[in-house]
Amino acid sequence: MKITQLFQNSPVGTIGIFCSGLVNGAFWGMAPVYLFQSSFTTGQIANVMMFAVLGGMLMQWPLGRMSDKTDRRNIIMLACVGLICASILIANTDVHSMVMFAIAIGLFGGFMMPIGALCNAHINDHLTQKDFVPASGAMQMVGGIGSIIGPYAASIFMQVGGQSMLFIFSMTVASALLLFTAFRRFVSEAPEHTSPFRALPMATHYINRLQRVRSEKKSRKQKSA
Repeated sequence: MKITQLFQNSPVGTIGIFCSGLVNGAFWGMAPVYLFQSSFTTGQIANVMMFAVLGGMLMQWPLGRMSDKTDRRNIIMLACVGLICASILIANTDVHSMVMFAIAIGLFGGFMMPIGALCNAHINDHLTQKDFVPASGAMQMVGGIGSIIGPYAASIFMQVGGQSMLFIFSMTVASALLLFTAFRRFVSEAPEHTSPFRALPMATHYINRLQRVRSEKKSRKQKSA
C-alpha cells in the first residue's frame, strides 16, 4: 500500500505514526547526549532510559483499554496533552533532582510510547482484513521516516536553544499532532466498528493466511453437512 493511500484511509493515524517516529527517534537518539552533557554517569543514563521504558510499559494498557471504548482520536489527543505536560515538566526540572527527574521521564515515556500503537490501531479501524499486511508496510515506512528525521531535527533545536530544547521539540511535535487530531475529530466521524487495541504489531502475513484457510475449511464443512 502506498503512503498516500494510507493517508486517505486515515489522516490522523498516518500523521500520528510519523509524529511518533519523530519524537521516539529524537528521544532515543538524543536523550543520552542530553544526559551526558548534564554530567550524568553511564549508570545514571541507563537508569533514566529505564524509567522511560517502564513508563511506556505501564501506560500501554490503560490508554489502549480506553481507546477500545471511545473514539481513538480522543485518547490520541489525551496522550498528546500528557506528552506536552511531561515535556514542560522535564524542561523545568533540575536534572540533579533524581527522584523528580525520574518521575518526569517516566511520565514522558508513558505518553510518548503508546501514541504509535494508538495510531496503528486507529488506521486498522479503517481497513479490511486483507489490507492489514500491505498497510503495515506503509506504516513502518512512515514511522521509519519520522525516526530518521527526528534526531536530526532535535539536534538543530538543541544547537540553537540549548540541550533542554530536546523536550521543547517533543512538545512542539505533540502540539502539532494534537491540533491536527482535534481538527479531524471535528470534521469527520469515528468508524462504527473498531478492532481491539494491540500494544504489539499485528500478526504476520502467514498467520493471517492460515486463519483464512481455516475459516474457508470450516465454511466448506458447514455447506457439505
